[in-house]
Amino acid sequence: MTQAPKSLSAIAIVFVATEIFWFVANATVSGALRIGIYSFLLYFVVQGSRGAAYLWAVLTLFGAVNAGVSGLDALPSSQGNAALLLGHALFFVGAAGYVVLSPRGRKYQSARNWSLQDAG
Repeated sequence: MTQAPKSLSAIAIVFVATEIFWFVANATVSGALRIGIYSFLLYFVVQGSRGAAYLWAVLTLFGAVNAGVSGLDALPSSQGNAALLLGHALFFVGAAGYVVLSPRGRKYQSARNWSLQDAG
């Protein structure tokens, strides 16, 4: 298996696109840093790095908690915004779970046997 599974590539593209959407909606320095860090990690995830996948999943789960809490806080004033934030949180959890737990992704990572040492 020399190419990343299409579902893994799609998750990476959609994930970065959602981060860009949130950055355009509310441009902050932390948003720009998040885009940079997530893009960097997802590049290595798509290359087959299991360590990058675990690190990305942990950061993504923190983001899911943040989006979930923000969605619950927004619920009384704006149901539409709350639904968007809670949907974003569910996507984060699903994407992290797929990247770390899917048999296809793990098979790809094992076949690549890739590490950061291979980058240099």
